[in-house]
Amino acid sequence: MRKIVYVLIGPKGSGKSHVGRLLEKELNISFLPIEAIFVGLQKTGISTPAIQEQGYAMVEARVLEILVTKQAVSFELTVLTPASKNLLTRLGRQTQVELIQVYAPPDICLARIRNRDQASHIEISEERIIEINRISASQQIDVRLQIDTSQLNETQILEQFTAVYGR
Repeated sequence: MRKIVYVLIGPKGSGKSHVGRLLEKELNISFLPIEAIFVGLQKTGISTPAIQEQGYAMVEARVLEILVTKQAVSFELTVLTPASKNLLTRLGRQTQVELIQVYAPPDICLARIRNRDQASHIEISEERIIEINRISASQQIDVRLQIDTSQLNETQILEQFTAVYGR
């Protein structure tokens, strides 16, 4: 059976990490919180193509390392950039890549960001977060599953996931 990579994509504060941790806890799908990788690479909040490529190469190595012992892994993306698209293409050559859109209304995303532990998140201004989330929300992505974390509880999220992916 082909290994599976679930990519949770959506605005900052939409609940991607929450969904990833939930899948790990309840369905034994390892979750890789990749923002922590980028926090170590950049301190400015500005992502250059070189930093993105370096970070995504690290993500790819870690995903493939996890898949040596696991059948599936998930990680989060905020926006599809050329570097993240390259990552998904490379992973798609070796695994089955499934994109899952995670979203919540902009005001809820912003409130969640204001109230979360910032230690594992890239430090950027609220104005930049709003801009990034606008870009993220405007991207047209072909997905089999959309999860609105503002409307669903954990049981409902898991039910939606298993209805689509059968785990």
